Amino acid sequence: MCSGWDHNALLQRDHRSRAQVRNCLRAAARLGRDVVVPSAVLAELYRGAGRSVAVDALLARDAEALCLRDTDRSMARLVGAVLAQAGLGSRYLADAHAVPPRSRPAVV
Repeated sequence: MCSGWDHNALLQRDHRSRAQVRNCLRAAARLGRDVVVPSAVLAELYRGAGRSVAVDALLARDAEALCLRDTDRSMARLVGAVLAQAGLGSRYLADAHAVPPRSRPAVV
């Protein structure tokens, strides 16, 4: 299953994990499915030159399978509910964006 990745899944250091992410992105493209990356997760990824280069390389390589999702009101309500249900604070805001809503495209 390819959904529900947080920011760490996209920047795994070991070869097997990176290959798994790339394989899932390719499978989504082959199946015509969108892989949604919430903008909040992307913002968390862009921290420092080295990490930013890795993120840009991933996005450029697999751009056809990726779709960025801004936080609109319905997403904000979902994220707030996830945080409340889990008893977590805003420190986990980006991670809560990675929870896939039912009957929507896979969320990374």
